[in-house]
Amino acid sequence: MDDDDDSDRPSKQPTPRPHQRSRKTTQKPPMPLSRKTRTQPQARTRPAARAALILRDTCIRACTSPRTPPGALLRARALSLVLLLSAQPFACATANPDADSTDDNTLSDRQGCRSIRIADTDTDSSSSTGSSSSSGTTNPTTSGDDSGDDSGDDSGTTEPSTTGSICGDGMQEGDEDCDDGDDNGVGKPCSADCQLNTCGNGMPDEGEDCDDGQDNGSGMACSELCTSNCGNGTLDMGEACDDGDGNDGKGPGQPCTPKCQPNICGDGYQSPEEACDDGNTENMDGCSPECELAFVVFASKQLFNGALGGLSGADATCQELASNVGFSGVFRAWLSDGNLSPANRFEVAEPPVFEGDFVLPNGSLVAHGWQGLTTMDLKNDGINMEEDGSFILSAEYVWTNTQAGGTAGNDHCSSWTSSNSQEGGGRTGFTSITKTPIWTYIDNNGCAAEFHIYCFQVALP
Repeated sequence: MDDDDDSDRPSKQPTPRPHQRSRKTTQKPPMPLSRKTRTQPQARTRPAARAALILRDTCIRACTSPRTPPGALLRARALSLVLLLSAQPFACATANPDADSTDDNTLSDRQGCRSIRIADTDTDSSSSTGSSSSSGTTNPTTSGDDSGDDSGDDSGTTEPSTTGSICGDGMQEGDEDCDDGDDNGVGKPCSADCQLNTCGNGMPDEGEDCDDGQDNGSGMACSELCTSNCGNGTLDMGEACDDGDGNDGKGPGQPCTPKCQPNICGDGYQSPEEACDDGNTENMDGCSPECELAFVVFASKQLFNGALGGLSGADATCQELASNVGFSGVFRAWLSDGNLSPANRFEVAEPPVFEGDFVLPNGSLVAHGWQGLTTMDLKNDGINMEEDGSFILSAEYVWTNTQAGGTAGNDHCSSWTSSNSQEGGGRTGFTSITKTPIWTYIDNNGCAAEFHIYCFQVALP
């Protein structure tokens, strides 16, 4: 009876619902939160992890598929590098649906067909090696069956790259020929794009005289060895002349310079026809635009008594005044004591005597050469300009004790060391006067008085 009753009684076991999983994978419902727990904010997914979840499928498929084009593979590797640098481990579905958990360092596609292990930067390197996980993950290769969308034999392994080369970081990687970091660039052994700078790349690099790229070669300005063809005695492209070893710029006529160009005024190569050549065509630097010497003369803006510190002190004053306004070369004071005078201490008076021009700071002519200065009247308005270009509008006294021929007089305020009015005094001349000898030798004045001094450029730098 009891058996019959049991057989007629319907079974009490509930019918499984379709959405329920096996016991192994079914998650327990969350425990109700206590009052204290509810008041605490729940943890949120890190932004880096959310970004990684979005990027993981594209990265994994491209890195592991043998059909991936090179361009797409390069972009995928870049994404892998982003994931690695984020240092945010996260879980993903694995090929084994019955697994209790997923390795934090394993990435899988949505079907769980492949998995890639990404090194955890916070773990010891020794933990990144070892046996495969339960999901079929290996390190660092990919494995698994071909249950996903990809087709073909996938029994081999692929080692995805999680690093990329960065030109300029000082480390030679990838397809870089070299990488010297901040020392990369033109004229250096390693170029800005991390390729070796070699002869023929069109850029004159270290150790090269020239580099015209495909235009290097015989008959060209630059040889195939990146050396200049100038000086080989053959007229090559871009050369106006080539005298071989005679390219010194000093021959007769218009000689050929070391740059295989004819010698002209202002090229820095002084020929016999040139009195000077300072490499420019500027005025007021001792060498005129016509390559003739032109020395500057001025009267000091500052006034001095007879205590000038001797001839050497007065020379130093003139040099300083000239340098302050940008004049180069050697400047001396037109001044004599009992023994020394411009005639025996100026370089321009030494044979052969100076034949260039003496000019004011504005270029106005004062005298033609030493002979014109010491034997003839001065030109224009005489020496009537100060070092800064200011005009002296009327005749004013200047300490000189120098006669018209550049020789010494007898009145020199104790060799220009005294400002005592009881001394024998000092001989003076007049600014703004052209007549010889008045411009240089006229009156005797007390040593306490304050007058100009003349300053002459006597030599090039």
